[in-house]
Amino acid sequence: MHPQHAVPVLARYAATASRNGSMTVINSPAVGIADAEPVAPAVMPSWSDGTGTQFKERTRTATQQRRTPADRPLVLHSTHGMSEHQHALSGVFANVVAQQALDMLVRRAIGAMDTRHTRAMMWIYAGTRARVVPALLGSRRTELTAIDAAVPCWYVAYGSNMDLTKLRSWISCPASGWDDRWLQLPRRVYFAGESRTWGGPVAFLSLQERTGALSHCRAVRVTEQELATIFHRENGVGALPVPLADLSLNPGEWRHVLVSRRHAWQGKYNVLLRLEDIDGVSAYTLTTDRVLHVGRPMDAYLDVITAALANHLASEGIAEYRVQLGADASGDNREHLATPVTALWSGVARRGGFAGFPVVRLPSSCAPVAGPSLYIGRLTSSGRSLPTWVSFSLEEGEQPQVSFGRALGWEVRSAHSVLVQLEPMTTLRRRPGLLTDIPDSDVVQVSVEEAAALGRWAVAATPHFTGAMRVQASAATRPGEVRLAYAARTLLTLGKDDVVVLQPLSDATIGRQSRIRRSGRSILEWLLGAPPLALRATEGLVGDDGRNVARVDATALEFLGMQSGGTAILSWGPSSTIVRLLAQTGETRECMAEQLGEATGRQTRASLTDVASRLQTPQHLRIWVSSNARKALGIPPDTVVRVRRSLPHLCMRQVSYAALPAAGLIIAALAVPNVAAWVWVLATLLVVALVALPLRRT
Repeated sequence: MHPQHAVPVLARYAATASRNGSMTVINSPAVGIADAEPVAPAVMPSWSDGTGTQFKERTRTATQQRRTPADRPLVLHSTHGMSEHQHALSGVFANVVAQQALDMLVRRAIGAMDTRHTRAMMWIYAGTRARVVPALLGSRRTELTAIDAAVPCWYVAYGSNMDLTKLRSWISCPASGWDDRWLQLPRRVYFAGESRTWGGPVAFLSLQERTGALSHCRAVRVTEQELATIFHRENGVGALPVPLADLSLNPGEWRHVLVSRRHAWQGKYNVLLRLEDIDGVSAYTLTTDRVLHVGRPMDAYLDVITAALANHLASEGIAEYRVQLGADASGDNREHLATPVTALWSGVARRGGFAGFPVVRLPSSCAPVAGPSLYIGRLTSSGRSLPTWVSFSLEEGEQPQVSFGRALGWEVRSAHSVLVQLEPMTTLRRRPGLLTDIPDSDVVQVSVEEAAALGRWAVAATPHFTGAMRVQASAATRPGEVRLAYAARTLLTLGKDDVVVLQPLSDATIGRQSRIRRSGRSILEWLLGAPPLALRATEGLVGDDGRNVARVDATALEFLGMQSGGTAILSWGPSSTIVRLLAQTGETRECMAEQLGEATGRQTRASLTDVASRLQTPQHLRIWVSSNARKALGIPPDTVVRVRRSLPHLCMRQVSYAALPAAGLIIAALAVPNVAAWVWVLATLLVVALVALPLRRT
C-alpha cells in the first residue's frame, strides 16, 4: 500500500463520520512514512494520534500488497504496549469517496507534511468506542476500541529508572521537562533475578508493606499509554490494559499481568502495583510476583541508582542507602510476594469454535502457574462483562480465541479487543488428609486465614482438570498448604508433586427465589436425608445430548437411595440443576471407553483437559453428564460434581402412592360419628409419618 493511499482514507472517513455526529475528529502528528517492498513482507510506518498512542500498519504479504487501494485492508496495532491489539480499517471506505478524490487529498496532504512533526494527518477517535466494519486478512472483522491515552498518572521508579535517561529513550519528554517527585515508601527494595543488561540481579519493590522499611523512589508524571510503553520495554513482551480505570484497583492493590514468555528474562516486571495517589492522580509502579533468586546487584547498577539519588539526598544519606541496598542476600524472594494473585490478560481475540462451555483460550506460555491449565474468570469486551473459563492450551503463535463470541454479538472469524481477568488465585502445596480428621471427597482443608478469604466454595485447578470443592478451615493446616482425603485426590487425579490452585467461587449470581427454594430444600433434606455423592464428571454418552441426563454406576444409585430413571439434583458449587439419573451398563461402558479416549473419529472437538486421567478414575466414581446439564451449570465436560436425590420429586411420587389410603381414611372419618377431632389429626400425622418413613436416609 503506497503511503499516498493511507491519509485520504482516514481523513475522508473521519470527515464523513464527523458530519453525521458518530465520531470526533482530532488532528494528530504523523511519524515517518515509508513505502513497502514490492514482494517481501513489509512493515508500514508509525503514526501517532496526538495523545501519546502510536499506530503502525502490520506486516503484509505480497498478495495483500497487490490489492488495489480500494479493497486493501489497513491493519493497525499499537506500538506502545499494545502489540496484540490489531485494528483494521478496510476498503469499504472506498465506497465513501471516489479514488480520484482520495488521490487529490493525498497529494495535498503529503506535500504539506513534515515527516516528523506534521499535523496534517487525521485519526478517528471516539469518546469511548468506535466500531468499524472491515475485512481483516480477507474475511475477519475487528472492533476498534478507542482509548483516552492522555489520562495522566504517576510512574514510580525505585531502581535504575530513577535516572531518567532510560525513560527519555522510551517515551517523549515534555518540552518543559518532567514533573517529578521524590517519595519514601514503606516497602523494601530488593534485588533478584538476572538481567541481560546489567549482568546480575535488578531491583524490585516488595508487595508487602513493612513497618520501618523506607525506600527512596522517584515519581514521574506520565500518561497511561506511556506507562504501558514502560511496561512493554521493561518486560520485552505483553501489554497493559489501558485505560487502567477498567481494573478498579485501589491503593495497595496489584494485578499480575499475564505475558507470553519465551525467555527467562522476559516478563520479570509482571505486576502493576497501585500506590497512594499523588495530588489526586493515580500512582503506579512495576514489580514482580515471580519466585526469583535473591542476590547482590552489580556495582555498575548501584552506581546508576546512587547517581540519581544525588538529586534528592546528601552524600552521607546516599552512602548509607547504598550500603543498605548492597547488603548480601541469599535464597529467594518469597517473603516479598503476596497471595492471592489476581491475574489479567489483554489483547485481541477472535471468535473461536464451539467448545461446549464458555471458555477463552490463551497461549500456554501465558499460564500464571505451571501445571494447571483451566481457571475461572471474567471477560470484558464491547462494554459487556461475562463469566468465563480460561484455558491456557494454545501453542505459541496461535491467536487467542473466545468460544462464546456469538453471545457477545461477534461475527464469525471476527477479532476484538478483550480484557480477561482471572479470579484471585492461591497456589498451595498438597498434603494428605489426617487420619484423625478425614474430610469428605469433595472437601479441601486449608488454614483458617485462607478459608476466610476463599469462602464456602472454591474451584480447585489441577494439572489434569478443574473441580468445585467445599472449603473447610483446619487448625492443623498451615498457610500455603491444602489437605485432601484420598478420595479427593483420586477424583482430581492428583500426583505427589502436583500443585493445587484455589479460586473463590461466589454464589452472588443466584437470585432471591433460587435462595428461597434452596432453603426449603435444605430443610426437607435435613428431615428426610439426602446424602450427596461427589463424582468425576465427563461428557455424556452419545445419544444423551439434548436431555438433562446423567449416568452413574449401580453402586452410586444404591448409596443415593434411588432407582435408575429417578430424578436427582446435580450441583457444581452453589449452582444446581435437575437431571434424570440412569444406571451405567456393560454395553454403555464399552461405548464410553472409546468415546472418552476420543478414538471414535466422529468427535468435533478435542478436550481442553487431560484425556488420559478420565480412564484412571474408578468406575464407581464416574458420572457421565449430558451437554444440556453441563450447559445449565456452565461447566466443562471434565470436572467434579455432586449428585443427590431430589426430595421434592420423591415426595410427590410417594404421595401419589399414598393417595388411595388417604382417601380411605377420609371416607372413614366421614362415616364414623362422634370421634374427637384430635383423633383424626393424630391419625393423619401417623399416616404421613408412615408414608415418609421409607424416604428417610442418612
